[in-house]
Amino acid sequence: MILSDVMMPPPNGFELRKLMSLDPQLSSIPFIFLTARSDSDDKVNAISDGADDYITKPFVVHELIARIGAVLRRVKIAHECGRVQAKAIADADLERVRHEILQNFHHEIRTRSRIS
Repeated sequence: MILSDVMMPPPNGFELRKLMSLDPQLSSIPFIFLTARSDSDDKVNAISDGADDYITKPFVVHELIARIGAVLRRVKIAHECGRVQAKAIADADLERVRHEILQNFHHEIRTRSRIS
């Protein structure tokens, strides 16, 4: 997880998030802005650009911890769903291959029994 301020030397937090979104290995890392910038447009733009949350300073530690926990739970659920979907696809592919092998096997048996 990345906790980033908006206001920092180049790249700023918004630019950092955009750069990360271009890299498939970095784009899925949970990203939370923790900043003094409280403008509504900043919040909307940050979330629209892929940030998982936007927390303004001063912040309450318990709230920050709760928000981090919420983001990590969502990430965990998304990973689990991805694994379930990947397993379902793999199972379907395996079943398709089994079916094709059996069809070919039956065809070979019928063909060989006609030749004999």
